[in-house]
Amino acid sequence: MGSLSPHIGNLSFLKTINLRNNIFHSRIPQEIGFLRRLEFIDLNNNSFASLIPKNLSRCKSLVYLDLIDNNLSGSIPPELGFLYELELLNLSGNKLSGPIPQSIGNLTSLRRLSLRSCGLSGEIPESLVRLQRLSFLQLGGNDLNGTIPQGLFNISTIDVFGVGLNDLRGSIPSTIGLTLPKLRLFYIGSNRLSGNLSVKLSELSLGHTQISGKIPASIGNLVGLTYLDLFNSRFEGSLPLEIGKLSNLRMLDLGRNKFTGDLPSSFGNLSLLTKLRLQRNNFSGGIPKSIGNCSNLLEFFLFRNNISGSIPQELMNLSSISISLDLSYNALTGSIPVEVGSLRSLANLDFSYNRLSGLIPNSFGTCISLEELYLQGNLFDGQIPQGLSSLMGLVDLDLSRNNLSGTIPSFL
Repeated sequence: MGSLSPHIGNLSFLKTINLRNNIFHSRIPQEIGFLRRLEFIDLNNNSFASLIPKNLSRCKSLVYLDLIDNNLSGSIPPELGFLYELELLNLSGNKLSGPIPQSIGNLTSLRRLSLRSCGLSGEIPESLVRLQRLSFLQLGGNDLNGTIPQGLFNISTIDVFGVGLNDLRGSIPSTIGLTLPKLRLFYIGSNRLSGNLSVKLSELSLGHTQISGKIPASIGNLVGLTYLDLFNSRFEGSLPLEIGKLSNLRMLDLGRNKFTGDLPSSFGNLSLLTKLRLQRNNFSGGIPKSIGNCSNLLEFFLFRNNISGSIPQELMNLSSISISLDLSYNALTGSIPVEVGSLRSLANLDFSYNRLSGLIPNSFGTCISLEELYLQGNLFDGQIPQGLSSLMGLVDLDLSRNNLSGTIPSFL
């Protein structure tokens, strides 16, 4: 803990300053600007405050400037645009204000630009399209508005493109798969963007956008995809069987869209999937038995659709499910399979507001991790099973709006 002495400016032969992951505070001394041979500054994860020194621009040999996760305030000095050798600029996680300076577009050697979550506003400057060596662009989590300069989609070296959580509008060009051939991670969620998209990605986040249309069969070509987030957008139509070719997928979130049709049986090919979120759509038909092959599934949301038929036994055999299984607000019929007792790690189970009937299985008693159990709004009859007395961690239990009879057990 302490401050960085202004006497550091006397170390005229210094080439590297690396003080990351410490608890330095106070200001970054202006005297750093005297270090003309300096090539590398890393003050990542400290508590430096006050302004970014303008005279850092005198460090003409600087290649690397990382000030992420401090308490720096004020605007980004336009003078940083004179650091022509700079290859990395990271100011993320500070308390800055104002726009991105046009002069940042002068940093034509830049390969990584990260200005995430640091309080910036205004439009993305058109000058950034001159950064033709850029591979990493992260401007997310600010208050940026206006449109994305279309030239950014032509920087063929970009593999990470992040502008999510802003107030951007306009369209995403349909040619992005051709103009950004190296693109792996694409974060544009929580904006007002529109357009159609077909793109070698490992993570694709289009949630909270106004992008519409159907998911094309060509989605199956993105075989490296591990994360697909389309939550709360305007996608529609049925899901292509080709979605089952995404064998590396870990998370699939299609919630809050306008999808229709049956759930594809090819979901069963997604054996690495841990989270499957399909809630608040218009899916119909039954739950595919093949989902029982998703042996790493931790969470399955299917609530508020038009799913019918019975709950497949294969789903109950997924002992991996530990977070939540929510099939509520559908049109499921039949009884709950006794195999539900295999879900020993499950914390939340919600089958409410369906048309399920028969007895509530006593095998619920072996679901020893259950904290929340919601079965209200169905057609269950008979008595409340004694097995529920084994659920010592149960916090919420709702069996209302059924046809249950008998006495209320003493354990309740």
